[in-house]
Amino acid sequence: MCNTLWSFYRILTIALVLAFISAARAQDIFAYNILLNTSGLSANPGVSYTLDFQFNNGDAILGNNTVTFSNFDLGGGTTSAALPTTLTDGFASDYQDPFTPGDHISFTLTMTNAFSGDPNLYSPDEFTFSILDGSGNDINTTSPNGSFITIDTSEVGGPQSASAYSFGKITATIVAVPEPSIWLLTLLGLVGMGILALTRQNCASGGEI
Repeated sequence: MCNTLWSFYRILTIALVLAFISAARAQDIFAYNILLNTSGLSANPGVSYTLDFQFNNGDAILGNNTVTFSNFDLGGGTTSAALPTTLTDGFASDYQDPFTPGDHISFTLTMTNAFSGDPNLYSPDEFTFSILDGSGNDINTTSPNGSFITIDTSEVGGPQSASAYSFGKITATIVAVPEPSIWLLTLLGLVGMGILALTRQNCASGGEI
């Protein structure tokens, strides 16, 4: 009896691990928490700024990736229009919103990860988040393209490239957030491993399940 249960729980645990790996690859959706300290901008009253969200196509298919935004917090700042909810990659997929800075800007970003075409011929789709000055120019950050946040797609199953940059006292951070389904599968895996350990211990002591 114990040997049968031991084998069953071992197979179950292996199946959960494989399900975890398959789900992570099948979804290929990535989420990030983004935070900018903009207190340096708010110290300049009367200067106009604009939030600039871009999602530029790089691979062989237009519109095969989407960025979704949620949980915006402007830290006491204001915008002239509604903040974006989604962007689809394109040649001119650009959303600009004039704003008055507060202490910080934070939001959650969810991004799909499709890639089409030969990686040697095409580049990834790329999302960037920048702040423009009163002349409509990017505030010159440490990024090569002047953005505070840059995220590139990758081939399916591979990790995305996510980077944060700064400009003087204006610092940006980006933290990856696991999808809820991944948390659930991880929990199921831990439960399965716990049952497996208890079964093995009980069988070793001569008990019954």
